[in-house]
Amino acid sequence: MPKTHGHKFIFACLLLLALCFAGWAQPQQVVLQLKNGDRLTGKIESETTNQLVLTTIWSNNITVPIDWITNRATLPVLVATNAAPTNAIVLIPAPKLPPPAPVVILQKKPQNWHYEAQVGINLQYNQANYELYYGAFKALYTGTLWRDTLELKANYGKVDGTLSANSVMSNWRVEHDINKNKRAF
Repeated sequence: MPKTHGHKFIFACLLLLALCFAGWAQPQQVVLQLKNGDRLTGKIESETTNQLVLTTIWSNNITVPIDWITNRATLPVLVATNAAPTNAIVLIPAPKLPPPAPVVILQKKPQNWHYEAQVGINLQYNQANYELYYGAFKALYTGTLWRDTLELKANYGKVDGTLSANSVMSNWRVEHDINKNKRAF
């Protein structure tokens, strides 16, 4: 009775089939979208209920907690034959965002009142003691045809204990625009 080589033939076919599909058994590239907005692209090395270990082109093992991942996408595998291995960067198009809302520029309401205040002190302690205190206040109203200016100035001072400055001055000025070149005070 001749020997049959049937089981060797089946084993050879299975081995050939396994070698053909060996490239498909490699881990696939995935893109992980994290809660903080970051995206990681790489191959999943291991995964448990609490964490995932990812290998990328710049790092061998990155451990990511599962609760940090908001989205997971698998990238298609590109098969290249007769080509040298390369570290290609896969670009993923960003999701389309809605157009930005139009910018509304609000015009400033014109301010008719303007204020200015100044306070000062001049002290000299030498052969003669000199103290001078002064202050000034100015209020300005600018309307379309009228302008009002109110000024108030005060001085108080002593030289060697003797009163040398004690004055208050005020000024109120009203202007009216008659036309572009003429004004009345």
